[in-house]
Amino acid sequence: MSCRICGNTKARYCSTKLQYLCKTCNQGTSPKVSRSCFEAVYWAAEGANAVPNSTRTEFYQDYLSYKGTLAEYIEATSVPC
Repeated sequence: MSCRICGNTKARYCSTKLQYLCKTCNQGTSPKVSRSCFEAVYWAAEGANAVPNSTRTEFYQDYLSYKGTLAEYIEATSVPC
């Protein structure tokens, strides 16, 4: 399998990161949460059911590729009020 972040072909499945990563990306990537947990936290204000599944899927896939934590991802992708 290839690394989800950089494409390196020497990747292994990292259960705490929920994806295939090479050694370098594994070291620089924070542990990830499940999709259900992600949706409960990320879409809390809107309610996950109010957001189309395709949009929720795209955001979760983007989060998996993000090297930071869920809190950092939310901060980086949210628009301040």
